[in-house]
Amino acid sequence: MSIGIVVATGRCSKTIRVRVPKLTWNPHIRKKYNSHTHHLVHDGAEACVEGDCVRIVPGHVTSKRKTHIVAEIISPMRTGVERRALETIEEWGRKRGLKRAEKDLRRAAKKLGEVELAGAEGVGYEGNEGEEGALGKVVKGKEEGKVLG
Repeated sequence: MSIGIVVATGRCSKTIRVRVPKLTWNPHIRKKYNSHTHHLVHDGAEACVEGDCVRIVPGHVTSKRKTHIVAEIISPMRTGVERRALETIEEWGRKRGLKRAEKDLRRAAKKLGEVELAGAEGVGYEGNEGEEGALGKVVKGKEEGKVLG
């Protein structure tokens, strides 16, 4: 877990940029100096504003460069506007699991549809009953997304 300051919001939806300070040791001059790293962080509720002090948790990959998620707002910036509640890590995981399950179902349905259509040659893909389909065949009837030729 790291603590940092929100430095950019609103450029991408549900994404903020957090600056995390750290002390770095330079062995040549034998001295510690301040440095920082920037992280792109997932903010699902879009509750953070620039200047907030937030705690971020690593290990939750949401895209190529977003590998952290906001765990809590430690010190909110005073804006005078009421904030939305933060999305918890459990809620985020549940949403992500549901989206993944829907995607898997769509893929399976698409695969089954391709297998059924590959077996039936000369089937029209478009058009209403009695009209000519995409392959020049007259469409006889439709059942749940399948076109019978």
